[in-house]
Amino acid sequence: MISYFRLGPSACAGGGGWGAFKESALHEEGDIVAGKYEIFADEPAGYRFRLKASNGDVAVTSENYRTKKSVLEGLERFRRNAASEKVDDLTLES
Repeated sequence: MISYFRLGPSACAGGGGWGAFKESALHEEGDIVAGKYEIFADEPAGYRFRLKASNGDVAVTSENYRTKKSVLEGLERFRRNAASEKVDDLTLES
């Protein structure tokens, strides 16, 4: 499964943000970048999903899910929620 996500300012040109892009100056803000979701078996039992960037770096790894059905549901919730552009910066002081 290939997914696409839009880069924000912190993900571009060494600005931090998503680890998969922190060392890349090849992408500009607003670029569409290919990535893919993978579902894999987690030891000793269960399943997880991860989002891999086009360069192969893992950007996100999920919690452990007990069943394949629940990991698929969790992935769908993640994909739906990841479409939001809202970012809460918890490092800022009130």
